[in-house]
Amino acid sequence: MSDFEERMAVAKRTAVELGLEEPGVDPEAKMLARSFGMEPEVEERSIETITEEILFYKSQAGLAMLEIGKRLIEAKQQLAHGEWERWLEEKVDFSVRSAQRFMKLAEGYSKSDTVTLLGTRKALALLALEPFERDEFLAEKHAVSGVEKTAADMTAAELEKVIRERDEARRAAEEAKAEAAAAVENQTKMEADMKVLKNLQESAKAAEEQKADALQRVEKELAELKAKPVDVAVEVRDASAQQIAKAKKDGAEEAEKKHRADLDAKEQQLQEARKALADAKKETKAANERLKQAEQETREARDRADKAGRMAQVSGNQNMVRFKVLFDQAQETVNRMADAVQAETPENREKMRRAMTALAEAIRKAAEA
Repeated sequence: MSDFEERMAVAKRTAVELGLEEPGVDPEAKMLARSFGMEPEVEERSIETITEEILFYKSQAGLAMLEIGKRLIEAKQQLAHGEWERWLEEKVDFSVRSAQRFMKLAEGYSKSDTVTLLGTRKALALLALEPFERDEFLAEKHAVSGVEKTAADMTAAELEKVIRERDEARRAAEEAKAEAAAAVENQTKMEADMKVLKNLQESAKAAEEQKADALQRVEKELAELKAKPVDVAVEVRDASAQQIAKAKKDGAEEAEKKHRADLDAKEQQLQEARKALADAKKETKAANERLKQAEQETREARDRADKAGRMAQVSGNQNMVRFKVLFDQAQETVNRMADAVQAETPENREKMRRAMTALAEAIRKAAEA
């Protein structure tokens, strides 16, 4: 006897023990006889009996799905792509999609208990979780429209929604952590840039002071040069009066020429010093503005890092993350509702606004509860 035949025999004996089948009676033949009125009426069966029957057949269905899935996997490995699809249709009357569902269940579950407990759709939805997470997820209760439910108590749609919201919450948490890390990195960079700019600002200020000192020195030197009399040195030894007069004249011209050249040079130096100081002041002003902007940006970077850090901490609270996801969804819904109001006629617009006001009042009451 094969493993399959042995399991079917065990299932049949179990059915007999539960009173679901009579020994030696073909259940299909019995069903046909009852359908054609060939079997006498029996008393109405109790709900307990019906429940036991349902649970029994559910267990057999769960086992059957896994066994079918295993054999579909085995068959696919032996058949080419074109042969596989044709074999499904002609030999076992399965669509490719149905076969894939059975195969996913067989790959995801080693025992039929979970499939039996949840049913096909919920079992497939649960495959979105990692294997090590499934038992924990099944053991916990989850909020569904304000009611705590286990996966077994949920509808398939509710289970899919809970898993979807869980995934959204996890993504939000990961994004919050990444944003916090990026914000801290940006803050560190901004603070480093600010230190560089502060050094540049201090250097620019020091350079300006040096240029101011240099200008003051040149102005003093020019003033002294202008006030200094022009000295004419004349050698009078063995010289006639005419020679002395000529020497004085020539010396005065030469001294005046030299004095004018010195004044011109000092004036040029003064202009350069003034220009250097003006440039230094511009550079200092620009450095001050850059530093001021950097300080503002650094403060903003700190604020963003603090906010992102708080969000990252909140992300560890699954309920808070779920609330944020729901809040964002509600905000998006409100925006779409507002667009819909604007697109309506004045009469309908007023009705829709009243409805939105009533919704806002309901939210306010819920927030105060």
